[in-house]
Amino acid sequence: MLCLALAAGGSGAAPARKAPPPHVDREAMREAMDASERDEEPSASSASYAHYLQSRLMHLEGNHRAAVDELRLALATDDGNPNLLTQLGEEYARLGDLARAERELRRAVERAPTHYAAHVLLGRVLMESGRVPRARQHLRRAMALRPRDPEAYLVLSQLYLDAKDPDAAVKVVEALAHALPGEPSGYRRLGLVLAERGDAARAERLLVKAAERDPGDVEVWSTLARLYEESGRARDTEDALAHALEADPDSREVLLSAGRAALKGGS
Repeated sequence: MLCLALAAGGSGAAPARKAPPPHVDREAMREAMDASERDEEPSASSASYAHYLQSRLMHLEGNHRAAVDELRLALATDDGNPNLLTQLGEEYARLGDLARAERELRRAVERAPTHYAAHVLLGRVLMESGRVPRARQHLRRAMALRPRDPEAYLVLSQLYLDAKDPDAAVKVVEALAHALPGEPSGYRRLGLVLAERGDAARAERLLVKAAERDPGDVEVWSTLARLYEESGRARDTEDALAHALEADPDSREVLLSAGRAALKGGS
Protein backbone atom coordinates (compact mmCIF):
# COMPACT_ATOMS: atom_id res chain seq x y z
CA MET A 1 0.00 0.00 0.00
CA LEU A 2 2.87 2.35 0.77
CA CYS A 3 4.35 1.99 -2.69
CA LEU A 4 1.02 2.84 -4.26
CA ALA A 5 0.75 5.91 -2.06
CA LEU A 6 4.27 6.97 -2.95
CA ALA A 7 3.53 6.58 -6.63
CA ALA A 8 0.68 9.00 -6.27
CA GLY A 9 3.05 11.72 -5.14
CA GLY A 10 6.55 11.35 -3.73
CA SER A 11 8.72 14.12 -2.40
CA GLY A 12 10.70 14.62 -5.62
CA ALA A 13 12.12 17.96 -4.42
CA ALA A 14 15.50 19.05 -5.78
CA PRO A 15 17.98 20.17 -3.13
CA ALA A 16 18.50 23.67 -4.47
CA ARG A 17 17.86 24.27 -8.15
CA LYS A 18 14.40 25.53 -9.09
CA ALA A 19 12.32 23.93 -11.84
CA PRO A 20 11.18 26.01 -14.86
CA PRO A 21 7.94 27.95 -14.39
CA PRO A 22 4.89 25.68 -14.88
CA HIS A 23 2.24 26.24 -17.50
CA VAL A 24 -0.74 28.33 -16.45
CA ASP A 25 -3.26 25.74 -15.28
CA ARG A 26 -5.06 24.76 -12.10
CA GLU A 27 -1.98 23.16 -10.58
CA ALA A 28 0.13 26.20 -11.34
CA MET A 29 -2.48 28.44 -9.73
CA ARG A 30 -2.41 26.28 -6.61
CA GLU A 31 1.37 26.46 -6.55
CA ALA A 32 1.20 30.25 -6.73
CA MET A 33 -1.36 30.36 -3.91
CA ASP A 34 0.94 28.32 -1.71
CA ALA A 35 4.15 30.14 -2.65
CA SER A 36 4.36 31.97 0.66
CA GLU A 37 4.07 28.70 2.56
CA ARG A 38 6.76 26.71 0.75
CA ASP A 39 9.68 25.08 2.49
CA GLU A 40 12.91 26.99 2.41
CA GLU A 41 15.38 25.06 0.29
CA PRO A 42 18.97 25.38 1.54
CA SER A 43 21.68 25.78 -1.06
CA ALA A 44 23.64 22.76 -2.21
CA SER A 45 27.03 22.32 -3.78
CA SER A 46 27.38 21.43 -7.45
CA ALA A 47 28.75 18.02 -6.44
CA SER A 48 25.72 17.39 -4.26
CA TYR A 49 23.35 18.38 -7.03
CA ALA A 50 25.11 16.11 -9.53
CA HIS A 51 24.61 13.13 -7.22
CA TYR A 52 20.99 14.17 -6.69
CA LEU A 53 20.37 14.19 -10.45
CA GLN A 54 21.95 10.75 -10.75
CA SER A 55 19.71 9.51 -7.93
CA ARG A 56 16.65 10.74 -9.84
CA LEU A 57 17.76 8.81 -12.92
CA MET A 58 18.18 5.68 -10.82
CA HIS A 59 14.78 6.33 -9.23
CA LEU A 60 13.07 6.57 -12.62
CA GLU A 61 14.74 3.33 -13.69
CA GLY A 62 13.41 1.61 -10.57
CA ASN A 63 16.89 1.08 -9.15
CA HIS A 64 16.17 2.40 -5.68
CA ARG A 65 19.24 0.83 -4.09
CA ALA A 66 21.49 2.78 -6.47
CA ALA A 67 19.41 5.90 -5.79
CA VAL A 68 20.11 5.48 -2.07
CA ASP A 69 23.86 5.28 -2.77
CA GLU A 70 23.78 8.48 -4.85
CA LEU A 71 21.80 10.36 -2.22
CA ARG A 72 24.26 9.33 0.48
CA LEU A 73 27.06 10.72 -1.67
CA ALA A 74 25.07 13.93 -2.08
CA LEU A 75 24.61 14.20 1.69
CA ALA A 76 28.34 13.70 2.21
CA THR A 77 28.88 17.18 0.76
CA ASP A 78 25.58 18.66 1.91
CA ASP A 79 24.95 17.09 5.30
CA GLY A 80 21.49 17.63 6.75
CA ASN A 81 19.82 18.97 3.59
CA PRO A 82 16.13 18.25 4.34
CA ASN A 83 15.22 17.79 0.68
CA LEU A 84 17.91 15.18 0.21
CA LEU A 85 16.95 13.49 3.48
CA THR A 86 13.30 13.39 2.40
CA GLN A 87 14.23 11.88 -0.96
CA LEU A 88 16.42 9.34 0.82
CA GLY A 89 13.52 8.45 3.09
CA GLU A 90 11.33 7.84 0.05
CA GLU A 91 13.90 5.56 -1.57
CA TYR A 92 14.17 3.50 1.63
CA ALA A 93 10.38 3.30 1.79
CA ARG A 94 10.26 2.02 -1.78
CA LEU A 95 12.79 -0.64 -0.78
CA GLY A 96 10.49 -1.64 2.09
CA ASP A 97 12.99 -0.50 4.74
CA LEU A 98 10.57 1.52 6.85
CA ALA A 99 12.88 1.83 9.83
CA ARG A 100 15.60 3.60 7.82
CA ALA A 101 12.95 5.63 5.99
CA GLU A 102 11.57 6.86 9.30
CA ARG A 103 15.05 7.69 10.60
CA GLU A 104 15.92 9.89 7.60
CA LEU A 105 12.53 11.59 7.57
CA ARG A 106 12.79 12.39 11.27
CA ARG A 107 16.16 13.98 10.57
CA ALA A 108 14.51 16.05 7.84
CA VAL A 109 11.73 17.40 10.05
CA GLU A 110 14.16 18.06 12.91
CA ARG A 111 16.36 20.05 10.55
CA ALA A 112 13.42 21.83 8.87
CA PRO A 113 10.23 21.63 10.97
CA THR A 114 8.20 23.35 8.22
CA HIS A 115 9.23 20.90 5.49
CA TYR A 116 5.87 19.84 4.04
CA ALA A 117 7.01 16.85 1.96
CA ALA A 118 8.90 15.32 4.89
CA HIS A 119 5.85 15.49 7.17
CA VAL A 120 3.60 13.91 4.51
CA LEU A 121 5.99 11.08 3.75
CA LEU A 122 6.72 10.48 7.44
CA GLY A 123 2.97 10.25 7.98
CA ARG A 124 2.76 7.60 5.26
CA VAL A 125 5.65 5.61 6.67
CA LEU A 126 4.23 5.70 10.21
CA MET A 127 0.81 4.73 8.88
CA GLU A 128 2.31 1.72 7.11
CA SER A 129 4.12 0.82 10.34
CA GLY A 130 0.80 0.82 12.22
CA ARG A 131 1.62 3.87 14.34
CA VAL A 132 -1.57 5.72 13.61
CA PRO A 133 -1.52 8.50 16.24
CA ARG A 134 1.98 9.63 15.24
CA ALA A 135 1.09 9.39 11.55
CA ARG A 136 -1.98 11.51 12.13
CA GLN A 137 0.11 14.10 13.98
CA HIS A 138 2.50 14.59 11.06
CA LEU A 139 -0.27 14.67 8.47
CA ARG A 140 -2.17 17.30 10.48
CA ARG A 141 1.04 19.29 10.68
CA ALA A 142 1.43 19.08 6.91
CA MET A 143 -2.17 20.26 6.43
CA ALA A 144 -1.48 23.25 8.64
CA LEU A 145 1.65 24.09 6.64
CA ARG A 146 -0.11 23.96 3.28
CA PRO A 147 -3.88 24.04 3.79
CA ARG A 148 -4.53 24.25 0.05
CA ASP A 149 -2.43 21.23 -0.96
CA PRO A 150 -4.61 18.09 -1.32
CA GLU A 151 -1.92 15.46 -0.70
CA ALA A 152 -1.88 15.43 3.11
CA TYR A 153 -5.69 15.44 3.22
CA LEU A 154 -5.86 12.43 0.90
CA VAL A 155 -3.33 10.44 2.92
CA LEU A 156 -5.13 11.26 6.17
CA SER A 157 -8.48 10.20 4.73
CA GLN A 158 -6.87 6.87 3.73
CA LEU A 159 -5.56 6.52 7.28
CA TYR A 160 -9.06 6.88 8.70
CA LEU A 161 -10.46 4.44 6.15
CA ASP A 162 -7.86 1.84 7.11
CA ALA A 163 -8.82 2.46 10.74
CA LYS A 164 -12.46 1.71 9.81
CA ASP A 165 -13.60 5.24 10.57
CA PRO A 166 -15.28 6.41 7.33
CA ASP A 167 -17.03 9.31 9.05
CA ALA A 168 -13.66 10.81 10.01
CA ALA A 169 -12.41 10.23 6.45
CA VAL A 170 -15.41 12.14 5.10
CA LYS A 171 -14.68 15.03 7.47
CA VAL A 172 -11.15 15.24 6.10
CA VAL A 173 -12.27 15.52 2.47
CA GLU A 174 -14.90 18.06 3.53
CA ALA A 175 -12.10 20.09 5.10
CA LEU A 176 -10.18 19.87 1.81
CA ALA A 177 -13.24 21.09 -0.10
CA HIS A 178 -13.54 24.01 2.29
CA ALA A 179 -9.84 24.88 1.99
CA LEU A 180 -9.81 24.54 -1.79
CA PRO A 181 -13.30 25.21 -3.23
CA GLY A 182 -13.94 23.38 -6.49
CA GLU A 183 -11.29 20.72 -5.86
CA PRO A 184 -12.85 17.29 -6.68
CA SER A 185 -10.01 14.93 -5.73
CA GLY A 186 -11.02 14.30 -2.12
CA TYR A 187 -14.65 13.55 -2.92
CA ARG A 188 -13.64 11.52 -5.96
CA ARG A 189 -11.04 9.26 -4.37
CA LEU A 190 -12.93 8.60 -1.18
CA GLY A 191 -16.21 8.09 -3.04
CA LEU A 192 -14.70 5.53 -5.41
CA VAL A 193 -13.09 3.60 -2.55
CA LEU A 194 -16.30 3.54 -0.53
CA ALA A 195 -18.23 2.37 -3.60
CA GLU A 196 -15.82 -0.54 -3.99
CA ARG A 197 -16.25 -1.37 -0.31
CA GLY A 198 -20.03 -1.46 -0.61
CA ASP A 199 -20.71 1.72 1.38
CA ALA A 200 -23.22 2.92 -1.20
CA ALA A 201 -24.86 5.74 0.74
CA ARG A 202 -21.66 7.56 1.63
CA ALA A 203 -20.15 6.84 -1.79
CA GLU A 204 -23.12 8.32 -3.61
CA ARG A 205 -23.06 11.54 -1.60
CA LEU A 206 -19.36 12.05 -2.22
CA LEU A 207 -19.45 11.15 -5.91
CA VAL A 208 -22.35 13.53 -6.55
CA LYS A 209 -20.22 16.32 -5.09
CA ALA A 210 -17.24 15.19 -7.19
CA ALA A 211 -19.39 15.26 -10.33
CA GLU A 212 -20.58 18.78 -9.52
CA ARG A 213 -16.96 19.91 -9.40
CA ASP A 214 -15.78 17.92 -12.42
CA PRO A 215 -18.71 17.10 -14.74
CA GLY A 216 -16.38 15.43 -17.24
CA ASP A 217 -15.21 12.61 -14.97
CA VAL A 218 -16.38 9.43 -16.72
CA GLU A 219 -15.37 7.10 -13.89
CA VAL A 220 -17.38 9.07 -11.36
CA TRP A 221 -20.52 9.05 -13.53
CA SER A 222 -20.09 5.35 -14.35
CA THR A 223 -19.74 4.46 -10.68
CA LEU A 224 -22.79 6.57 -9.81
CA ALA A 225 -24.73 4.74 -12.55
CA ARG A 226 -23.76 1.41 -11.01
CA LEU A 227 -24.85 2.54 -7.54
CA TYR A 228 -28.16 3.80 -8.93
CA GLU A 229 -28.74 0.56 -10.83
CA GLU A 230 -28.03 -1.55 -7.76
CA SER A 231 -30.62 0.45 -5.82
CA GLY A 232 -33.23 0.10 -8.59
CA ARG A 233 -33.23 3.74 -9.71
CA ALA A 234 -33.56 3.34 -13.47
CA ARG A 235 -34.02 7.01 -14.34
CA ASP A 236 -31.02 8.10 -12.28
CA THR A 237 -28.98 5.31 -13.89
CA GLU A 238 -29.83 6.52 -17.39
CA ASP A 239 -29.07 10.14 -16.48
CA ALA A 240 -25.67 9.24 -15.02
CA LEU A 241 -24.75 7.20 -18.09
CA ALA A 242 -25.87 10.05 -20.32
CA HIS A 243 -23.46 12.36 -18.51
CA ALA A 244 -20.70 9.77 -18.89
CA LEU A 245 -21.35 9.54 -22.63
CA GLU A 246 -21.27 13.31 -22.96
CA ALA A 247 -17.80 13.22 -21.46
CA ASP A 248 -16.61 10.24 -23.54
CA PRO A 249 -18.96 9.24 -26.40
CA ASP A 250 -16.57 6.51 -27.58
CA SER A 251 -16.23 4.63 -24.29
CA ARG A 252 -17.10 1.02 -25.04
CA GLU A 253 -17.77 0.23 -21.39
CA VAL A 254 -20.15 3.16 -20.95
CA LEU A 255 -21.93 2.40 -24.24
CA LEU A 256 -22.51 -1.20 -23.16
CA SER A 257 -23.79 -0.07 -19.77
CA ALA A 258 -26.12 2.44 -21.41
CA GLY A 259 -27.38 -0.22 -23.78
CA ARG A 260 -28.08 -2.65 -20.96
CA ALA A 261 -29.87 0.04 -18.98
CA ALA A 262 -32.01 0.95 -22.01
CA LEU A 263 -32.94 -2.67 -22.62
CA LYS A 264 -33.76 -3.18 -18.97
CA GLY A 265 -36.00 -0.12 -19.09
CA GLY A 266 -37.74 -1.31 -22.24
CA SER A 267 -36.32 1.49 -24.39
